[in-house]
Amino acid sequence: MEVFFWEWSTYAVRWIHAIAGIVWLGFFFHTRELDRAMLRYSATQPNAVGEAWSIRGFGIYRTVKYLSKQDDMPSEKLLVWYKWPNIFTIITGFLLLILIYYSQVELYLTDVNVYVFPAWQAISLSVFGILLALIIHESLYRTPLKRNEKIILLINFTFLTGLSFFYSLFFSGRGTFMQMGATLGLYVTSYFFINILPSLHKLLKDPANGQPSPEKMQWFLMRARHNNYLVLTVVFMMLAMHFPLAHSGHYSWVIIPLIIVIGAVIRHYFDTLHETGKRLVWPWTVAVCMALSVIFLSALGSVAHQASRNIVGSTQPFSLSAETILLSRCSMCHARNPAWVGINLPPNGVVLETKDDMEHWAPEIVKVAVLSNAMPPGNITGITQEERVQLGQWLIGNTSNEENILFE
Repeated sequence: MEVFFWEWSTYAVRWIHAIAGIVWLGFFFHTRELDRAMLRYSATQPNAVGEAWSIRGFGIYRTVKYLSKQDDMPSEKLLVWYKWPNIFTIITGFLLLILIYYSQVELYLTDVNVYVFPAWQAISLSVFGILLALIIHESLYRTPLKRNEKIILLINFTFLTGLSFFYSLFFSGRGTFMQMGATLGLYVTSYFFINILPSLHKLLKDPANGQPSPEKMQWFLMRARHNNYLVLTVVFMMLAMHFPLAHSGHYSWVIIPLIIVIGAVIRHYFDTLHETGKRLVWPWTVAVCMALSVIFLSALGSVAHQASRNIVGSTQPFSLSAETILLSRCSMCHARNPAWVGINLPPNGVVLETKDDMEHWAPEIVKVAVLSNAMPPGNITGITQEERVQLGQWLIGNTSNEENILFE
């Protein structure tokens, strides 16, 4: 019963996190669309700074924007606050860190081939790193550099690239992606609590002095633009744990800043299109070039590429050595009754106990154990590169032609 309770608790937190993230992102995009729509109309209501008309759900809506408290406003308790998706996204995100990464550090956060240190030190570095990155990020926008948007963007990008490389020196590829995903997620969700929410409370409690100055409003709009540039990357990082070719190659830390660029230029294209009607070409050119670079780095950093001469052209049939490797390095978890402490069910339903099991899952083994080092997680069982090569020599004969192309 304890196993089922633990597993379903994890599922529930994942579910709530996904829902909260989707709702938060929907509100984020909706607010930006309303602000853009308000540029097309002149406000007709007294004291309003903008209004927008929209049609959805079999109704026509008129949204009016104010920057100060109005006399005919309902009580604060009746106001619709869009803060709850942010709150639940952050809370469930940290719960997932605890339930998955911090409870099984050696599997999902660290890698014995990268750096060996106690679990408590790895957890401390993770928590401290995420919070310190947020402090540095917020502090940057309070320096005189806030008057130069391009410089701030460049510094942010350089900092995030350096942070990705730093984490790759201590954590596994999966752990590095998790750290950067948590960092970027906290960037865009905590902005509301640190900056917007205090201003809104001040606006409601002190209407005479609570209205932001024009300079402050420009600062808020700049921050919103920068968060907007990151949201697509945050979504990718949330999903990236399921992409072993992204997070478990030798150059996975370089892929993160490239994804940041891709997300930023795509959002810039759509922002420009909605605001001016212009269809820029250069953002898609940059996005395609970055995407091709990601694919190239993923292949270049794979275990298979590093030993490609030993794999390509091999016709070695299924051998006892390959079977022994899977049994000794993988089957303690991927068994019908896992023997590894803390693993109660075979991960993702993958069982590797018999020859038939191994042949059935051969395409997946290619991705996670030969083309990448995603498995075993954290290389907890100490599989060597030579053993991965041996697996590749067998797997090339047990996968489709499409899979074989990956080795070339």
